[in-house]
Parts: sequence; C-alpha cells; structure tokens
Amino acid sequence: MVSPPRDWKNRRASKWVKASDMNRLTHKARDLSGGYLNSEGAVSRKTTLLSSKKDEGNFHIYMVNDSETEVVLSSLNKLQSVQNKINAKFFSILRDHWDDLVNIGLVMPSILSSINRKEGEDRLRRLWLKNKKIMDYFSVQDLINIWEKNIQAAHYEQYLLQLADALVGYKIYFHQYGRDAYFKSIMSYSFQS
Repeated sequence: MVSPPRDWKNRRASKWVKASDMNRLTHKARDLSGGYLNSEGAVSRKTTLLSSKKDEGNFHIYMVNDSETEVVLSSLNKLQSVQNKINAKFFSILRDHWDDLVNIGLVMPSILSSINRKEGEDRLRRLWLKNKKIMDYFSVQDLINIWEKNIQAAHYEQYLLQLADALVGYKIYFHQYGRDAYFKSIMSYSFQS
C-alpha cells in the first residue's frame, strides 16, 4: 500500500470477559482494529482480524490484560510503519535476466501465465495417452497437478513483477493484519507463551 496503515488499537479496552474454558479474563482478536481493512462500527464486526470465527479458535488467541495487548499492538504498529521502496536497479536486473533465471530453475517461464488451462490440460491428456512409458510412471492426474502448480506459480510471479513495476519509486507499507500468516504467528506465539 502506498498510504500508511492506521495504528492498531484495542477497541474494547478494559472490558474484559471471563472465558468459559479458563479462569482468566480475555479479549479476542476481533476486539482489535487497525491496519487497512478494519474500521470502527459495524464494518469492523464484518471485517475482523481473522477470516472466520472458526480460525479464531484454531489460533488460541487470548489476551490476558491491556498492558500485554499494548506490547503486541505497539510491535505491530512499529512493523507496519516502516516505509519500504522497490530497489529499481535490482528490479531492472531481474527483468533483464528473467530467461537466465528460468534456465537455472529459479522461476517459471512467463509464457505459462498466458496459456489457456483447459486447452493445455486436454493436450496433456492426449499426449499422456500416446506415450506408454510416461503412463508407467505417472498418472494423468499427477501430470495435471504439476501442470496446474507451474501455471499458478507463473501467474503469481508475473503478478508480482507487474505489481513491483507499478510501485517502483513509491514508498510502500506492508500491512500487519489478521489474514497475514505472520500476524497470526505473532499473536499465537505471544498469547500462548
């Protein structure tokens, strides 16, 4: 994002609820707001830190008191306030030498991102049926899975290149909100230990 995210804060500070499964007062992750996706009021209840209530239980996020919550929130605020820039020289070298990176197996060929998946899958099936040696070692579904994985990787790499190209020269911020696995791991680690 090119605009800085909002600071994280505890929307229900000092309103601690006794958890049914433990003898302590807790807050839940959805009681926090900040970053880019959360706002005050009704929207924040729909756009919570975790993608669903089901996720929340999986991460065992319990905040014991306001002071411990503030330590985590100040860490998140510090992380997301760091301004970053795309290294234009490195990006230019990366683009110029993409084919070399493909040849040594570090990235996918860009042509894969423009292939019609259905047409390619049908062609792969026909080729598999014609080659008995391949049939002995691989099922057609194994080959299709590899095919799909490689196409998805190529799409992702090309998307990142386009995004980086659009952001060269801008100051950008990396968000720290709940769908981000990093945030979940911080929250899970911080409040379980």
